[in-house]
Amino acid sequence: MSGDEQRIGVIALAGQNGAGETPLLIMAVGLVEPTEGGVSVLKRLAGEWRWAHSSLYVSQELALYRSFTIEELLEMGVRMNRWELDRGWAHKRLEALGIPSDRRAGKPSGGQQARAPLTLTLAKHPDLLILD
Repeated sequence: MSGDEQRIGVIALAGQNGAGETPLLIMAVGLVEPTEGGVSVLKRLAGEWRWAHSSLYVSQELALYRSFTIEELLEMGVRMNRWELDRGWAHKRLEALGIPSDRRAGKPSGGQQARAPLTLTLAKHPDLLILD
């Protein structure tokens, strides 16, 4: 986000266990297609978000490769996803959280392990961020 354009909105999706919230969120960013009908978010079809590189999905599962350092995860994210990453922002945030970039991903506390992938995601400055 730039200083002169901040768009912040929060929408919550709640349901009983097994009601299908996670599949709906995964469809919303175009990672899977619905078997019937369609999903649109902010006037875009779900598949358009997937290829726009302006949407990101953070799973409820910790997706860290425990033997990688945080810096290696940053590099892997850039190489695998081919998206721009604000490394300076990511490093400042990790430092503020007390997570050294040379630390193995499996070493931080549980809270830090959850914050590290979120930091890597936010460093892309996505237009749409979906947290599961």
